[in-house]
Amino acid sequence: MHTPGIGARRSRRGGSLLLAAALLSAPTCTASDRADETGSTMAPEARTYLLSALDTMEWHALVRDEVDWPKLRRNPLGRAEGASGPADPHEAIEQAPGELGDGHSTFLTPEEAARAEDETPDGQVLPQARRLPGRLGHLTLPPIGSDTAAGPYLRAARAAVREVDRAGACGWVVELRTSTDGAMWTRSPPPPRSSATGEVGAFVEADGTRTP
Repeated sequence: MHTPGIGARRSRRGGSLLLAAALLSAPTCTASDRADETGSTMAPEARTYLLSALDTMEWHALVRDEVDWPKLRRNPLGRAEGASGPADPHEAIEQAPGELGDGHSTFLTPEEAARAEDETPDGQVLPQARRLPGRLGHLTLPPIGSDTAAGPYLRAARAAVREVDRAGACGWVVELRTSTDGAMWTRSPPPPRSSATGEVGAFVEADGTRTP
């Protein structure tokens, strides 16, 4: 049997924590959770949903070791008092990722998650490149609207770079000031064609696992 819960995924749109409502088995509540529930006016279904979200945050947040979790849990639990169903705590959950203080984590309702998955590349602003004085190339990387736009976005970026490369660019300025989405997977460069070695960057999980 499945009950409404919360799923965490690290999407192509970044390494940040994204909480998306899904149908998952609800995790078992901890002793501290049960203590939080004493005297609660929330319906059991709503309380299970909210605690699932908070558990997911605590398990997956990159800054989890820096967070006062008892305090962070108290705030949404208080805001959700009187909730009668899984959808009622949404507003309380939406505020919780911001209290992590990592600047990226967010929560999507089922409707918002569905829209994010169904978005099309229509209207997506594509990367552009031009040559600057001094044999420098200038590449502008705008925000990526959705995962479905990643393919056209990447092809446009590569084509733009090739064109300016052929014009004699020997270095690049990469413009990221308008890129507010954090889609690192799409923008990760392929392995270098030269014999250069070393790690340019990495994705780091909360447990310290590094993926170059």
